[in-house]
Amino acid sequence: MKTSTHFKPLLFWLITAVLLILSMAFVNSRVGYAQEAEEATDTSLTPRSPSSYPADPTGDINWSGGTSGVADIQNAFNNGRSVENSQLGTSVSMLTLPAQSEWDGMSDNEKALWLINRERIDRGVMPLHDVEDNVTGVATYYANYLLDNDVWGHYEDGNSPWQRLNNNPTINGCHDSLNVAENLAVFVTSGNSIALPIERSIYMWMYDDAGSSWGHRHAILWYPYNDNSGASGMEGFLGIGRANGGPYQGPFSSQWNFAEMIVMNVFDPCASWQYPSSVTSITPAYGENTGTIHITNLAGTDFVTTGTTAVSLQKSGETPIAATNVTVVSTSKITADFNLTGAAIGDWDVVVVNPDGMTGTLADGFAVQGPPPIVTSITPAIGENTRTIHITDLAGANFLTDGVTAVELRKSGQSSIIATNVSVVNGSQISCDVNLAGAAIGDWDVVVTNPDDTVGTLANGFTVTIGPSVTSITPIFGENTGSISITDLAGADFVTTGITAVSLQKSGETPIAATNVTVVSTSQISCDFDLTGETIGSRDVVVTNPDGTVGVLEDGFRVSGAMDNHTFLPIIMKPYPPIERLVIFEAFMRDT
Repeated sequence: MKTSTHFKPLLFWLITAVLLILSMAFVNSRVGYAQEAEEATDTSLTPRSPSSYPADPTGDINWSGGTSGVADIQNAFNNGRSVENSQLGTSVSMLTLPAQSEWDGMSDNEKALWLINRERIDRGVMPLHDVEDNVTGVATYYANYLLDNDVWGHYEDGNSPWQRLNNNPTINGCHDSLNVAENLAVFVTSGNSIALPIERSIYMWMYDDAGSSWGHRHAILWYPYNDNSGASGMEGFLGIGRANGGPYQGPFSSQWNFAEMIVMNVFDPCASWQYPSSVTSITPAYGENTGTIHITNLAGTDFVTTGTTAVSLQKSGETPIAATNVTVVSTSKITADFNLTGAAIGDWDVVVVNPDGMTGTLADGFAVQGPPPIVTSITPAIGENTRTIHITDLAGANFLTDGVTAVELRKSGQSSIIATNVSVVNGSQISCDVNLAGAAIGDWDVVVTNPDDTVGTLANGFTVTIGPSVTSITPIFGENTGSISITDLAGADFVTTGITAVSLQKSGETPIAATNVTVVSTSQISCDFDLTGETIGSRDVVVTNPDGTVGVLEDGFRVSGAMDNHTFLPIIMKPYPPIERLVIFEAFMRDT
């Protein structure tokens, strides 16, 4: 008998003619327990005796740390490995669990298989092939039976573990001999939940099992599986059953409010076991819905090379797309053709059905796409690197109006400029805004990405330039009774070749275009404006270089009325002493 001083599940391992010392504990209590295992009498699954196992620890290694999630699981198992290495002088490597989000998305079976196979592989033992529904069904049945009937042990339903497995017709029809069949664990608490029952059961079976002569550990690390079915280098199926609820007493002296019952069954299939196909990848993994595509490598495992194998693409709400010209090249490769004409855009499952009806699926493995977008022009096609410009007409074909379309400017060696306010007007027109502030001068590719990830590019379709700047204009006003000559329109980055346009612009008014425009230098322009009849008020001075870049001096010029509308007021000024004289002059008051 052994007394536990830490949280430890009730462990049960069944092996032929072996005396098991079983340890158990629970929240806020401790108890010792011992029981002799009965010899199995089922002859249809004759046990085989192992010759050796990886070395066992010299003593129990308690679970260390918390029970909150992946970090605590990893710390506990790595502490177990570290202490075991210290005890035995071995060098079992530390493990790294998947991220918490990935772990949370795994089933109990998947978590158990991951941990068990890591323990096997890292000690040089062949991994189990997979979890299997029939084995899981047997384990789940017995976990529920123990909990529902408030009992504990391997024979409580009148059957041995081997008999329960053998009662399943699929397992009975194809099995090899196996000397281990079942591990049990139960956790109880006065509360309403128990953290990490799967992970902690496997840990206890592996690292805290000295009281059972490491029998549970041997069940996990059992190595003489007969590697005669499925993929080479792995053998054996796992099934985890889990039931929880309460109250539950079982072998305890009193009832507990809540229990987690864990059953692990293993099974060695025979050579003719029909494995479901496993589909791992497809090449190519996408195709346009405008014709037929040839699949050069549908990769996986356990494809059947005789008989008729069916391959299809399946999507909820859509008619499956059956492959033609299916050729099973090997147990790991298939080639086929899919006619995608008119197929719905999006991700489709890739489904392989072996001649025996066993199925393998690669979820969302193939993407059906529409024809790629074609980009033919962009308006405007030029912009200065000082501001955001609005693209009024990005023209082309095959733009998708449903979903999110991305537009960007790309240039080698530069960060892409991502368009904002993208609006797919129709299948041939897009509008958007592009922030060119600080962008490198030169030609940029215009790239459109449809929601189905197809891409169209207009190479060197947009030019980023330095825009002119306008700083002053002389004179700064003129009457609306005739023309005025601008002697010095000053600024920077004026272009001296080509046609430069100068205008006065005011919201709601027709622009006044300059005549006789002369670009004296990159910093000076002269020109004339005919102001006859123009509306009085301030106007922007706008310079447009030959490359289409624009510079603006806001409210830089004022159109005034005729002189007879001006008012001249005499003003008397008396300067500060010691100057003693009066100055009379006329002040010009602008029309308002």
